[in-house]
Amino acid sequence: MMLKKTSISYFKYRKQAERSIKAGVNDIKLSPLSSDLESHLNEFNRLRNWQNHIPESLLTSEISLVEEDKLLKRSKNPIEVFYYKYVSLEYFKDLYITSRNFYQVSRKIHQSVKRDYSLLINESVEIRRIFTDKVRTIEDFDAAKKSAKIQGLKSTE
Repeated sequence: MMLKKTSISYFKYRKQAERSIKAGVNDIKLSPLSSDLESHLNEFNRLRNWQNHIPESLLTSEISLVEEDKLLKRSKNPIEVFYYKYVSLEYFKDLYITSRNFYQVSRKIHQSVKRDYSLLINESVEIRRIFTDKVRTIEDFDAAKKSAKIQGLKSTE
């Protein structure tokens, strides 16, 4: 079996499936997405890309806010990391609302993933939560380690 250096996300799966359907492949089915859900899925993809990189726009924004005295200035050396003991109610409220909204949209996308997976396997998907007393061991990381090696990441061993 050949392992590839690619990944699949639901976003990517739908795009590939849509291309295949347009090319005439008849055995692929997708559940319809509302324009709202499609917009959320696109936004999640952009957010994922933004979160996994430090964009220049973030650095530029932080520099601007430091210059406006709205963000604490940091020294170049030593590198300072601030740990806040307290947050404002407004900060906490925004974090809560953002998290709640993210969860609500995530649930909608998850339902769409389940619908499309059911279409892919031609049966209704069932998800069971199984709690076990089995001890999780270091071997449970073997798949992740193999994946990292395939991606060309250096081993942390």
